[in-house]
Amino acid sequence: LDACLKEYNDQHDAESHWTCSDLLRVPRHVVAASCGDEEQCDVLLQRCQGMDPLRIVDDNGGLAKTVSVEDSYIRGSVRTMNCILKAIEELYTRLPRLLDDRRLDSERPELSYPSTIRVTVRLKDERITGRRPFVTKSKQNSFDGRKLMMMDSDKEVERSELLRAATRPLLDQLLRDKINELDLTRLNIAVTGFADLGVQASSPLESKQRSVKQFFLADNQGCQRKTAAGSLTQTISTQKGAYYSAEKKRKVSCTTLDTMFQEQQKQQKQFPKSHEDLPNASLSPLSSSEATTTCKTENHKNIDPSFLAALPPDIRAEVERDMQHQVAATNNVTSGKKHSKKKA
Repeated sequence: LDACLKEYNDQHDAESHWTCSDLLRVPRHVVAASCGDEEQCDVLLQRCQGMDPLRIVDDNGGLAKTVSVEDSYIRGSVRTMNCILKAIEELYTRLPRLLDDRRLDSERPELSYPSTIRVTVRLKDERITGRRPFVTKSKQNSFDGRKLMMMDSDKEVERSELLRAATRPLLDQLLRDKINELDLTRLNIAVTGFADLGVQASSPLESKQRSVKQFFLADNQGCQRKTAAGSLTQTISTQKGAYYSAEKKRKVSCTTLDTMFQEQQKQQKQFPKSHEDLPNASLSPLSSSEATTTCKTENHKNIDPSFLAALPPDIRAEVERDMQHQVAATNNVTSGKKHSKKKA
């Protein structure tokens, strides 16, 4: 496109970039001839005009971690405490409706309630000069969101009263120093700390995710699985990405995890399968509980600490529980062998 851009535009500085306005000065047929594709030409010209014909595709994102409502006001229109209290009443009505909509999308609607509420105000500050002489302040506190969500949706008065009781102390703290020079331009109420965000579904099919045990025992060759419907497949890298972006947003590359897992398997092969194989077992016999503790400790020693440290706390805890179950199963087999030897 450089040649036609130079032809239809004034002298252009070699160090500067061509702009959308420059391209729009070029006739369409010239741009199409330069691109060699009329469809690509139309997309390019539409983008230069701020239009995108591509449809927006839902990414099936997770539940909202924060739900908020706000309103803004013209400078000088909200200058008293009574005006602020009147303006915030509308937010008390809008917020529960959004929480009701979020509950419909939750897999655990009985846990779709917040535990923290936050109030944010933006005030005009006479001491600040410039185009935006504003200061923004926030205060938050614990909140009985469960009580709010247990109320029927048609009880707007009771819901508003509960929100009013939770936000009024925060509002007083925010405006205490500005009570004689109030000029509110924005007011926001937000709730967060939802209980259903930290709860997994009862089965991998319900949550559309694999369990931790399946995750680590996945077949590395092919790295594909069928979904609940049995018709779609996803790569194991996609599944790993879902685990570490949904809860803690800690991104661990699949290559690193696979390497850690292979190292763990090598170390576990070298670990004795029962307390009979532990050093000095014949010299100092251990009780069943002592053997379990020893096996558990040794088992954790053979795990790369960086492997466990890279995992979110909830997944790390589940991995450790699976290993404890393996140790318990090993001890049961060992006890059975001893019992059979005594009978013989």
